[in-house]
Amino acid sequence: MKTKPNGPGLLNNSRLNKGTAFTETERDAFALHGLLPPHVGNLEEQRTRRHNWLAGLTAPIAFAGVQSKAPSGLIPAPGISVTSQRTSVNF
Repeated sequence: MKTKPNGPGLLNNSRLNKGTAFTETERDAFALHGLLPPHVGNLEEQRTRRHNWLAGLTAPIAFAGVQSKAPSGLIPAPGISVTSQRTSVNF
């Protein structure tokens, strides 16, 4: 018996999760209302948003008191607090 993933099961599957790119019809079919932001976007908007966010990580940052210059795309492991000259983010 095959079942299709829906709701949290679908969002937890990185191969199937499109984030805000799910259309209203897909959100209805897969029971995603209330699990995603109300904005329906597209994958290109998501790529641009993530690119811009990662570009902001090129500022000098401190990992537990150690100064370094993080290359674009470096994301610390969960639970690590990151402080930059611009912002403080907890992962």
